[in-house]
Amino acid sequence: MGLFICAKCNCVENTALGWYWSAPNSKEMLTLPPELEQYHGLPLCSECLPRVPYRDGSGFTGKGKWHGRWPKENYDDWKDTEEGKHYRRNNYRLDYIK
Repeated sequence: MGLFICAKCNCVENTALGWYWSAPNSKEMLTLPPELEQYHGLPLCSECLPRVPYRDGSGFTGKGKWHGRWPKENYDDWKDTEEGKHYRRNNYRLDYIK
């Protein structure tokens, strides 16, 4: 499972459920509220990315609430768990190691 660390709240999130893969293009893609402007280009979890419009008017992304598929955990607490010990931090990305 691809995991990353949210740039805003430091939680562990799945790359398919949060704003990870498109984060590098967020300035061109999204209209973020002023309080989130500093996070353009950075990955955000499902809770930290509110419902915001795409710049081209094609719709919205984000929900602004945790998805609930598993409990929200802070990276600093999670990294020492049995699951966390199988991942190595690489900037915001978490790489699975055996």
